[in-house]
Amino acid sequence: MTLEEVETEDDPIKHAPLKSYVKSQTPEMWEGEEMWANDEAIDMMQDQLLLVARLIWQQAAKDAHQDGYRTVGPDYIDDSFNEVMHPQNLLQEAANEMERLRWDFLDVAKQSPAIEYDKDE
Repeated sequence: MTLEEVETEDDPIKHAPLKSYVKSQTPEMWEGEEMWANDEAIDMMQDQLLLVARLIWQQAAKDAHQDGYRTVGPDYIDDSFNEVMHPQNLLQEAANEMERLRWDFLDVAKQSPAIEYDKDE
């Protein structure tokens, strides 16, 4: 049985197109070597994407229902997506700020005769 035969009309995320898509997202990398994806990785990605889609949809549907709507519009999806991504975005912002502060601290340390710092930094 081929991969295409296994996939049904009910599969919202098809294995073969997803595999092609992720490969296209990593063109020439690391001295000309392309990144490849094995079937287990693609299967896991499908599962994870479906989980994220379900979380976004459920929150959007809940919000639309609470607002008295029976149709979920794009704004509800966008708001729900942003809510799901908020922890990741917050962590990324914090990491960026910490990196900026690191360089600020190093600049201050370089100006102090009392602090030894690694000159390779």
